Amino acid sequence: MFKPNHPTNPVSLQLTNEEVILLIAELLPQHYISYSSHVIQRLTQPDRNFSEQKLLSIIKRPKSIASPRWNDKYKNWTYTLEGYNRRHLVIAFLVDANNKLYIEYVTVF
Repeated sequence: MFKPNHPTNPVSLQLTNEEVILLIAELLPQHYISYSSHVIQRLTQPDRNFSEQKLLSIIKRPKSIASPRWNDKYKNWTYTLEGYNRRHLVIAFLVDANNKLYIEYVTVF
């Protein structure tokens, strides 16, 4: 898992689904992914039935990507990826203090 150098900055540019797929394809092999504390919590809850393998399956081959949503609290766009297992992963793109672009897993459901 990628450990961003703080402070981090949101990517405030709205991306198309094609751009989201391209960025995932570029960042995933480099392991530029960070988990929010919420996602870490969900992974440790057996009743949620989430695993890192399921998250990887969703991000590598999403069934669909919902319309981007603006998050006023964090001032960024989030993208909901639907998996074939009817699970969802919400991601955002951020830039750390060293100008490294990375993916943050925001939440899962």
